[in-house]
Amino acid sequence: MLLNRRKKAKDPPPVDDFYSDGPKSETATVRAPKAADFDLAHRRVVFLLRGAVAVIVVLLFIVAILASTLRGLMPLKEIQLGLLRMDDPTSRVVWVEPVRKSVPGVELFTEAHIKRFLVNSQTIDGVSETERFQEAVWQSHPSIWERFRRERIANGAIQKAIDSGLVRSVSVHVVQKIESMTREVDKYRAEFTMVDRIKGQEVERKLVEAIVGIAYNPKEVSLEHRYMNPLGVQVVGFSMRFKENQNQEKE
Repeated sequence: MLLNRRKKAKDPPPVDDFYSDGPKSETATVRAPKAADFDLAHRRVVFLLRGAVAVIVVLLFIVAILASTLRGLMPLKEIQLGLLRMDDPTSRVVWVEPVRKSVPGVELFTEAHIKRFLVNSQTIDGVSETERFQEAVWQSHPSIWERFRRERIANGAIQKAIDSGLVRSVSVHVVQKIESMTREVDKYRAEFTMVDRIKGQEVERKLVEAIVGIAYNPKEVSLEHRYMNPLGVQVVGFSMRFKENQNQEKE
């Protein structure tokens, strides 16, 4: 009897079958998974994924706001030319404003630009020709300068006048804004006098009316011309006619 009891004590404890529907013993350490367990795990995964998506959306929204803010602050890092305006010599307040089309005084700057362009392009003088033409190049749009070069320089008209001893001086009397041709182009009217002299003697005097189209293209200004033309003022349209003879026109 003692031997049989010892043998029974050495027998391993019974283990429940994983997939049996019968009663389970208290010594079972592993149980079979149930459908409810899979549903619970699935709900947990879905909850975590939804939370992750919500966090990502919030982070993207914050990044978009920061990017927009940095984009708005970028111009503050640029160095721009400015106009100094003093109301009177005794004033201690100096207005510093960026050079923009909306700043007071820009029309005066544009009028001076037009006057200088008319003098540079219409004067005939072999001594100052190179400097005047170099200035007229950046004062006008490439298409305007190319047309002037083709009609006045390439065909030898100016050189022929210089060879004959003719010297033409230009005096601009009036430059005034008429209207805005488009949102980007403004139209100006100018009156100037051309006086032709040969050997110091006046041979002809003409009163001329010109219509000038002006555009502002600051991004097209080269580095060497930025201080002379910070607004990128360019002559994009030009036509003139002699007021004494209404039938004689030049485009």
